[in-house]
Amino acid sequence: MLIGILISGITEEYTMNLCSGIESMAAKDGAQCVVIPGKYVGFDYESDVQDKNGHCYNSLFSYGFLSCFDGLIIEMASVLMYADAAKKAKFENLFKDIPHVFVSYDHEDFSCVSIDNKAGLREALEYTLKNGAKTYAMIGGPENNVDAIERRACFEEFMKAHNLPLEEKNYEHGSFWRDCTKNVEKLVSNNLEADVYVGANDILAKRLYESCEKFGRRPGKDVSVIGFDDSDFCIKTYPTISSVKTDIVDMGKMSYELLTETIAGKPHRHAFVPSKFVLRDSICHRNVGDAFSDGNPVRFKDVIKTNIHIEDHLELLSFDERFGTVFDLLEFATGEGLLKLLDQLSNIIDDLFVSHCMKYLDWEIFANMVGRYYKRSLHAVTDSSLREQIHQRYVEYLEKLMKVTQTNDESMGNINTSAVYNMEAFFRETVQFARNTELNYARFLEYLDFMYIKRAYLYLYEKEIGYFQGEVFEVPKYLYLKAYLKDGETVSVPKGKQKIKKNNIFHNDFVDWSQRKRYTLIPINSDNFLYGILVCDIQPKSFDLTNIFACQLGAAVRMLQLRIENNRIMNEYEESVRKLREYNITLDNMSKTDALTGLNNRRGFYVRTEKMMELCPNEKVSLLVGYADMNDLKIINDRFGHDEGDYSLKTIASMLTDFVTEYNGFAARIGGDEFAFAISVPASSDPAIYADEIHTMFATFNETSVKPYNVSVSVGFTMMHSGAVLTIDEALNHADEMLYEEKRLKKGNVIKNVK
Repeated sequence: MLIGILISGITEEYTMNLCSGIESMAAKDGAQCVVIPGKYVGFDYESDVQDKNGHCYNSLFSYGFLSCFDGLIIEMASVLMYADAAKKAKFENLFKDIPHVFVSYDHEDFSCVSIDNKAGLREALEYTLKNGAKTYAMIGGPENNVDAIERRACFEEFMKAHNLPLEEKNYEHGSFWRDCTKNVEKLVSNNLEADVYVGANDILAKRLYESCEKFGRRPGKDVSVIGFDDSDFCIKTYPTISSVKTDIVDMGKMSYELLTETIAGKPHRHAFVPSKFVLRDSICHRNVGDAFSDGNPVRFKDVIKTNIHIEDHLELLSFDERFGTVFDLLEFATGEGLLKLLDQLSNIIDDLFVSHCMKYLDWEIFANMVGRYYKRSLHAVTDSSLREQIHQRYVEYLEKLMKVTQTNDESMGNINTSAVYNMEAFFRETVQFARNTELNYARFLEYLDFMYIKRAYLYLYEKEIGYFQGEVFEVPKYLYLKAYLKDGETVSVPKGKQKIKKNNIFHNDFVDWSQRKRYTLIPINSDNFLYGILVCDIQPKSFDLTNIFACQLGAAVRMLQLRIENNRIMNEYEESVRKLREYNITLDNMSKTDALTGLNNRRGFYVRTEKMMELCPNEKVSLLVGYADMNDLKIINDRFGHDEGDYSLKTIASMLTDFVTEYNGFAARIGGDEFAFAISVPASSDPAIYADEIHTMFATFNETSVKPYNVSVSVGFTMMHSGAVLTIDEALNHADEMLYEEKRLKKGNVIKNVK
């Protein structure tokens, strides 16, 4: 079963956790997932200086229409955040004929999964009211966002239910992700006497912290601050942010369950993910013990990196139990009991350090959490000797923790050094092309380790497609697989095998699902033009680099296609000029002879090669077709003039003629700096012998030549055996590929070191 996951971006913790939950359920069923990360429907990207081409990501949504998908899970709240009613209805209607589930959305005709926005927020507001708060103000989310609407409604219902003052100044619209500092500052400045500030999500709560600092208000001291989503930075922020927690991973699981029901033809239903208040230091006048015991026990999952979801690991469950026991006791520990618990923590860290689980732990959160327990409990100790012992144990614990994190950091440092190298190599390879050929597409994929991509498939459209804001993109009937990366090996796909039907792009002879259960789409675009997509196994740790990576890849594809086209035009132009020159000599020579060198031209090469093939006497003799390309002709032309360039070409013609004469063959000039030749050789011959002979001839010439430059060629060969079905074109193409590899490895300088 193939599931499509349509989301708005992949860099947010929310969408990462949602996908994680879906994927964990899909893995149990053996299903496969494709993440389709668009952006915002209805947003005006043309007026957004920072993301003018963001609408190109929305073209990816059209891949959800492909018949290869058994069902779709669509995260609607973010995707339609900026859409009006008409755009929402239009987007909903696009998927009416495909089994799907809407996430963070309410629609009576379809299965939906939503957050219970009200329960946790109401719990938070009631707690502050119980502790003496009387005035409230809220910075909300976008006006059209479903979650933002429900959270505002909960806020206003609470205010009215308790007859609290509710004026226009008490609420201000904001944004869940984009900068809305002015809106937050306006809310704070208009409510400087408020007891509680509410942010519709944690990012807004953090912006409330910044505005409080500007206006001289201290969160947790002068004013209470509440967020929503319980993001990982809440516990890293000082003072820690109280928030409303929902398990988005569970939301993903629930979405998958509803989708399987929909695919099976069961009735539509609406499911809700519960929310719960998480009390921390940003609340004023807390009851003693509430911050750690009011229904919010600390467990191992609280110190696991939030973008990782761990399933069914006995070892992790064991640590969860051990951490839970220690944290529960630490909550009320004093005196010698605290000393023993610190020893237990040290033992847990020792065990964790030698386990495979340590990579999942956020050590900063863990250290901050234990530190808070330590400081809280130490206040109850009056004996100075015991205080000193406890302090010493705590120092030893911190030293051990530092050693663990330092070892981990050193390991990560080695990984990061490699990642930086590969990033530099990727950017270099995508702006420098050794030859203007499609072989460069494979080179684009060689250095993707910095994106933690191990498998990638580069699909391009037959030609670029203009795509503008507000349009519905239609996926072309065919895409062309130019190259792919699989476990460190890049492969350039032969032209005859590139053409893939759009419904087969995820399942064909090239795409490997054996070790992957999820692939992600990345658009390849430049400005308002779409060139194709990259299907890859990008990992969450590199999501933040996706935009810059996609921009560079799009620019590289566009540049290469322009250069290939320019090369084609230049070849056509040179061919036209050559024909005109030859026509002025004789019509016969025009069809067979190159005017500059006197060799056969391309047509002459084909005619003579065909005759040589016919004359191959037996299976013991084969035809060796060679392809030679002059090195650095442009540099010679630019530095020494075109006359010297012509001299170099004539020299190559002369030396190749001397070479082929020994083997009853001939040479031809088939392009500007390109030559071909054919010779008769024993069928068992090694082409490398003849390559060495040619290079030796040129080396000898350059040693005695008085010219200030070296004349040299790169060569490639193809053996055409008697009775073979290989065409001359195929033989030349194969020889050209061998030549390209030699040129890539070529060393030396065209300019001689003349004193």
